Amino acid sequence: MNVEENSRKLNISKKKKYTVIEGMKLYETMTNHRSKANNPFTKIVSQNILPERTQDSLKNFWKKM
Repeated sequence: MNVEENSRKLNISKKKKYTVIEGMKLYETMTNHRSKANNPFTKIVSQNILPERTQDSLKNFWKKM
């Protein structure tokens, strides 16, 4: 059972503010690894660079900031 399933059972909010370190990791990953992939956020999630973050969460944070 993963963290997301546990949080649903416990009724814990899934929204969690991004830390400065997470923002820096996302920025570094997006700028250093610009690939021709259609969706770089999928790669970030699959490589577990930012655990506990979903693809949509990463995309929204990236667009917002």
